[in-house]
Amino acid sequence: MSPARSHPAADCGFRACRRTGFTLIELLVAITVGGAILATTATLMARVSAANSATTDHLHAMQALGDLGRQFREDVHAAVTVATDPSERTRLALTLDDGSQVQYEGTSTGIARTQSTGIGPTRRARYSLVGFKLLGFQATTADHREIQMLLGRAARRGDESIVIGEFAITAVAPRQPSEARRPSEASP
Repeated sequence: MSPARSHPAADCGFRACRRTGFTLIELLVAITVGGAILATTATLMARVSAANSATTDHLHAMQALGDLGRQFREDVHAAVTVATDPSERTRLALTLDDGSQVQYEGTSTGIARTQSTGIGPTRRARYSLVGFKLLGFQATTADHREIQMLLGRAARRGDESIVIGEFAITAVAPRQPSEARRPSEASP
């Protein structure tokens, strides 16, 4: 007859045996700590993504603002006539020395520039100025030679849209139509 085999736990006392597994409490603690680390990481990643998006929008607005300033100065310098309407401050009409008409107009997201020659296709450009607002155009001299494009930093206070600071892009039109030259036509 073979001797009866006993259960291994029966051979040792309750405290004398070493267990090799994890208790339910240990597993719950590990899962809770892992969940907290995962939640913190997800929150940080969302904040980093939002900051990256805001930085990208700001850089695009700065690039658009630079392009707009350059184009605005070129157009005003090449203008033969400048028309500003005090009742419609966010609109400016220019007649260039080549006969084409250029109009700047404020939109909800920036500024639109439209150039029409009368014979060819109309050229349109939109300058998206996230975080900026067109406040208006104004002639700062009596002869309408110096034109300012007034812009401001847009912000929100509760439900109200406000302007934090203002700045201007200034351009000077030539005295005589013969002085009006496009930069590509200027002599070196």
